[in-house]
Amino acid sequence: MLPQDHRQGHKNMTSFANQIINWQVEHGRNHLPWQKDNDPYRIWLSEIMLQQTGVKTVQRFYGKFLDQFPCLSSLSRATEDEVLRKWSGLGYYRRARNMLSAAKNIATTKNGKFPNTYEGLMALPGVGRSTAGAILVFAFGKNYPILDGNVKRVLARYFCIESPLAEGAVNKKLWQLSEQLLPKDNIQPYTQGLMDLGATICTKSKPKCHLCPLRRRCKTLKEGKCLVVPVRKKKSPTPVKETYMLITVNNGYLMMERRDYKGVWGGLLSFPEIGSQEQIRAWLADSDFKFINIKYLKSVTHIFSHYRAIIHPILAESEIKGKTFAGQSVFWLTYQDALEAAIPAAIRKIIRLNLQDLVDH
Repeated sequence: MLPQDHRQGHKNMTSFANQIINWQVEHGRNHLPWQKDNDPYRIWLSEIMLQQTGVKTVQRFYGKFLDQFPCLSSLSRATEDEVLRKWSGLGYYRRARNMLSAAKNIATTKNGKFPNTYEGLMALPGVGRSTAGAILVFAFGKNYPILDGNVKRVLARYFCIESPLAEGAVNKKLWQLSEQLLPKDNIQPYTQGLMDLGATICTKSKPKCHLCPLRRRCKTLKEGKCLVVPVRKKKSPTPVKETYMLITVNNGYLMMERRDYKGVWGGLLSFPEIGSQEQIRAWLADSDFKFINIKYLKSVTHIFSHYRAIIHPILAESEIKGKTFAGQSVFWLTYQDALEAAIPAAIRKIIRLNLQDLVDH
């Protein structure tokens, strides 16, 4: 159920913003690595990494990425493989490819100058309305609204919006509220405070309402509905997909292939994925490598956004040493080189779990 009308007077809007700002200064997250300066490149990087990824995880990758690509110019000169290697393990790899594409475009068509307008940012691949707003706020100090998952939850609870957030009408209303509540000043601590409040206090489960600076006027708290608002759409059971991967070892080298760009882990290196045990046996039997020591390794479970994958690795060691085949998408890597390559987290887990003592490294 949508609220009828939430056009508040200026006094109420100012009160809302001031409560957020005062709370953020004292209790918010003020020491995140991307808060050290207002370099638009670094803020852009942090905002892209934070899409669909938690702050703790991003903190592990942010500094390492900047070590190799400290500025927009350095990123624009990189190869896709170099960028994917630094992104490896962070997931949602299209973000990295979009960043590289955007960096090259800015370098060639904008003289390397990062866009500082809403329209310019929205033209970058991978940048949506909320990301553009966050970059404008934190890099340029401009008054723009954002509406990430944390902010949606804070607003939905404050105004007791009892409809699923995924509904188009609800999303439109939340954007309106986000715009109406913008303060005239202190936009940076206000925006950071909204995100911090959702991440640390107004959490999905077990919200810490007694610590919330908005608790006196929070309609959901007054009505005792904090555990049911925001309303979640009923989820279908998570599908489970099982797959087999063939790990071919020859003279201490692992055979890997580059994944199709259109599928999962597009552009990354992985072990060949084969539909069934029967197909793997047929491939091994027809090969000239004369495989020995064929064995099933420990299976690995990996959670994707829409399904859970169970990967069954099968190891096959070639008796004929030194003979390999190559192709445009086929690579032979040592154990250590494979770990340092642009590979998905699940593949890195398979390698570390099963292969350390088998191949030369």
